Amino acid sequence: MHRRNLIAGVLLLCAFPVDGGAGEQMRMELMFTPDSAVIGQKVEYRARAWHRPSELPRFSMQVAETTGALVPLEGFAEVVRPGVTEWRSVLLVAGSGRLALPGIGLELTDTLSGNVRRVGQSPPGSLQVLAVTPDTTYVLHPLRAPVKVSGRGRFEPYWLVVVLAVLIALVSLVLPGWLRRDRRVIPESVGYEVSLLAKLEGLLAGEVFSAGDVRCADEIGRVIRAYLASACGIDAKGMTTTEIAMSPGIAQHPFGDDFLGLLTEMDRVKFAGVPIGHEECREAILHAIAVIGREPPRH
Repeated sequence: MHRRNLIAGVLLLCAFPVDGGAGEQMRMELMFTPDSAVIGQKVEYRARAWHRPSELPRFSMQVAETTGALVPLEGFAEVVRPGVTEWRSVLLVAGSGRLALPGIGLELTDTLSGNVRRVGQSPPGSLQVLAVTPDTTYVLHPLRAPVKVSGRGRFEPYWLVVVLAVLIALVSLVLPGWLRRDRRVIPESVGYEVSLLAKLEGLLAGEVFSAGDVRCADEIGRVIRAYLASACGIDAKGMTTTEIAMSPGIAQHPFGDDFLGLLTEMDRVKFAGVPIGHEECREAILHAIAVIGREPPRH
């Protein structure tokens, strides 16, 4: 099979000289018919030289029995999986060189700079599509180490096994903690007691207290509602004081009545427009600090 492929490749090179003439580069476009093939089926393709558009010779090549790839045209078609061949139209800047058999990688040598670009070894069952610069002559030659072809062109992605093992390990580590997580609603990041106490102490130090009674009352109510979300599992941010009072969580809290009293007082200041003095604000803040700190409320 490989000997027949090599002979066909040599015949193709004879039919299309790699050098298009003095200073002229030979470019070929390969089209495959049909656009899909099964292993062992004959596939017809057409080759067209751009500076000789009238010549459209037809050849018949056979799909390789081992890889399911079109042979011997390395770099002109890609077999997605055995039995399915993607239709490709590829431009190749032909310099001097030889066609490579399937399963053997290629190197592109820039004849101007001397740089060598390794295209790589094609995995079994697929061929790489070469992308080369149109204005540069390249020399194509096979890599020295052929790729071992096994099976009927199936590429075994062993790295997927490693990825799957890592995912299983991550799930086994994360899932138990996720199942045991606290399912209480905490709408804000300030739902921890230390943060709430710090905010209330900041109010007491004058961060918001000096801005006015209404703003201070609003801030106290917001902090208390955030704490209720943490301590009682109540999404109190969007609830009225009456709705909070009817929640089961508030009734189970030892200082639930104190919270309701503070919220009622702050609502009265905020919505009813009843003014409170600075001293009353200070007492309300001290009361909230005492309640959240699990200390007896100050009277």
